[in-house]
Amino acid sequence: MVKEIQVTANIKPGKIIPVNIPLFNYNRSLQDEIDEKRINRTTCLELLEQMLMTRALEEMIAEIVAGIYSPHFQALNILAQRTSQ
Repeated sequence: MVKEIQVTANIKPGKIIPVNIPLFNYNRSLQDEIDEKRINRTTCLELLEQMLMTRALEEMIAEIVAGIYSPHFQALNILAQRTSQ
């Protein structure tokens, strides 16, 4: 399930100085991570479930904004997915 993240805000006045932040530099495969035992199959499946739940929420929000959301259809869809597993 989704993890709770505790955030402590730094509310002191100050400045943010621009720095070079590398983008898109991660180039390892999931198999590399599994081979090096940095992650296991169970954790991979849990992460996938969390990503799918996040995607479902994003799609639901888009449908609400578009005015086409139907909670009854969503409930039936979720039920169908659970019974097919």
